[in-house]
Amino acid sequence: MMNYYDTLGVSPQATQTEIKASFRQLAKVYHPDMSGGDALRFASIKEAYEVLSTPHRRQWYDRQANAAQARAPRRSSRRNGARPFRPQASSRYTRIMSIAISRAGLFSIERLTGSIAIQPTTPDNLWQSTLDKFGEDDPRRLSRHIIQIKVTGDRDHVRAVYPVATEVGIAVERQDTDGEAEMFGRNPAGARQSGEGISMRGGIDGHMGTLGKPLHIQATVPKGIALQFDDIQGPIDLGDQEAELVARLHKANLLRAGRLAHASLILRDHSRAHVAHVEGNADVMSLDRSRALLGGRFERFRCVIEQQGLVEILGPVEALLAEVHGMGYLNARNKVADAHLDIGDNGLVQIARLLDSLQGTRSGNGRVKVLSRQFRIPFLHRFATRGYEA
Repeated sequence: MMNYYDTLGVSPQATQTEIKASFRQLAKVYHPDMSGGDALRFASIKEAYEVLSTPHRRQWYDRQANAAQARAPRRSSRRNGARPFRPQASSRYTRIMSIAISRAGLFSIERLTGSIAIQPTTPDNLWQSTLDKFGEDDPRRLSRHIIQIKVTGDRDHVRAVYPVATEVGIAVERQDTDGEAEMFGRNPAGARQSGEGISMRGGIDGHMGTLGKPLHIQATVPKGIALQFDDIQGPIDLGDQEAELVARLHKANLLRAGRLAHASLILRDHSRAHVAHVEGNADVMSLDRSRALLGGRFERFRCVIEQQGLVEILGPVEALLAEVHGMGYLNARNKVADAHLDIGDNGLVQIARLLDSLQGTRSGNGRVKVLSRQFRIPFLHRFATRGYEA
């Protein structure tokens, strides 16, 4: 366990005033925005300050430290030739970052093995380190353009993650082979001006994690900022972001999301996606044995389902465009105004209620089943097989 008192250079009996004063002095020296700053050292300083500046967290830390000291075995005597006991440092490590971004930006995570949990940034969940960094007197205004990121995992993997500015905003990349990371956009104002987005990628050997040593990311992102996840191996839990979501998942991933403005999903293997509400459009590709369940109100719902993929639509759809092949299954549980379908092999499409027209093509044993329709019109007769008009 890291000694937070030694990190801040204070005694265990230090008062809150002494702890705060020591943190401010160290921040002036080690903050990444300062000339000659040390990002790793400052992350440890922030972690120590966040614990010791909060009374109940400090009490918990003191109890843990005292218990660890009581459990530590005594050093063996050198007179009998035995080596002294040297406790090994823990490989678990946490890195905290707070970055400003415009409300029209993008938050992207690529090639990650681990878990992701994202909630909207609000005045109530701003971290103390964020308030100290930006010195904002109005938490409500600050929460509109601040992304907070906490990365936990293997020490070497977490240390390899660095925020850098790119042409599209701020990226989080791995440290280079010389042990130095080129970092730009440390000035919050400069980050806000570039403001296109934040991309987290890279890590050890080009990956942020491995199957043996996954990373865990906790983040808060302002509502309205688009989210993008590419090549993710692990669960994703999203709150009501009310923004666009683009995700590519595989290897038995599980995605849960609240309210979104638009959803674009590519699901492979045994991946699962459950989106509570989409207000707008949705694009879904379900391959292999993946499953997607989406609720909301859709102006346009477009999907491609192959192998044994399954897509279920819980809300009403104005325009449904679907390609269903293999043993794919599409189930529209609510009303659909217009549908254009391409069904092949053993694909099956089921529509609970059709309001207007059904068009498209069918081949093999592909089937479409409409449970009820608004008007008694021969729309099913306009549904044709390839080269043959029914």
